[in-house]
Amino acid sequence: MSDPTFSFVRKFQFFLVLSALFLLFVFFVGEIGTRVLLDEKKMDDKFNYDSKLGWIPKSDYTVSGHFQDSKGNRYLTTYSTSKYGFRTWGDVKTTQPKVLFIGDSYTQAIEVGNDSCFYNRLKDSMNIEVFAFGASGYGQYQESMIIDKVIDEIQPDLIVLQTCDNDFLDNNVALEKTSNYKVNRRRPYLDVNGVEYYSQAQSKMILFLENSHFIRLLIRKLQYGIMNKVTIPAEKRIAEDAENFNEYQASLIATDHAVKAIVKAAKGVKIVSFTASSFNPQMKDMNKILENNNIPYTNQTSLSIDSVKQNQIVTSSDQYHWVDAGHRIIATELTPLIKAHLNRN
Repeated sequence: MSDPTFSFVRKFQFFLVLSALFLLFVFFVGEIGTRVLLDEKKMDDKFNYDSKLGWIPKSDYTVSGHFQDSKGNRYLTTYSTSKYGFRTWGDVKTTQPKVLFIGDSYTQAIEVGNDSCFYNRLKDSMNIEVFAFGASGYGQYQESMIIDKVIDEIQPDLIVLQTCDNDFLDNNVALEKTSNYKVNRRRPYLDVNGVEYYSQAQSKMILFLENSHFIRLLIRKLQYGIMNKVTIPAEKRIAEDAENFNEYQASLIATDHAVKAIVKAAKGVKIVSFTASSFNPQMKDMNKILENNNIPYTNQTSLSIDSVKQNQIVTSSDQYHWVDAGHRIIATELTPLIKAHLNRN
């Protein structure tokens, strides 16, 4: 006569084995599918770890990948870098005016090839020598470190600083931790007293799991879906009650310190700025910080993009980063600003 207890244990063990095999199958199919269908993720290895900056674009690097524009059209583009991970590194010995562009993912511009980038369009139309560095997720303090690294070698005539609303999240780890947007990498920050410290917004376990493209996608869905229903993301709190949001107010102070670090690193070179996004109160607050540091700026870049978004394809599928037509608009809007301040030097 069979033992019913033993039979139940065996059935339960069999169930666990089948469940584990099923989960492995789902993971395998999900991982392959994610890498094939979202092959822009091939771009993920474009960075190197850097003990000082946190991360930095690879130097002398080329990779191709597919993207989609805001209407779902799929296209192939090639991303390439040169010296120090710069997207464009000009001739330091040129007799033409030298312009250094510095920013985050909008300036890194992995969505388009080099010829389409707004700064290379300006190079062709204005007869300037261009040096352009952008790194996805960078805050102003990291950007100041890049300027400090290359200012003596390039000796630019003008620095063009690109900003966006995410800068305030990038400049304060406590704010980033409560946001939908997370870079999830260890990086340098300045606190409200202007003192440097290092931290990261995400746990090491999450960072380890995100080596899988499929798990990374699931984590993003969790953050943007379920978590938004049980917590209020920083972006929403900023939009609704920025004045009483302590982490945001602390980031305003830290961002001012970071912009001052940029001014110091520039060593007297004129700086002008433009915004890649027009969310408020972030745009207005960044304007105040720029004014406080005597940096001329324009908001027309992002406002022009916003005005044509519904009728023209100017952004990628994320609705933010520019495709070829978007970079053309940015170059057009920047032309008078750059001309005016180059002429004053």
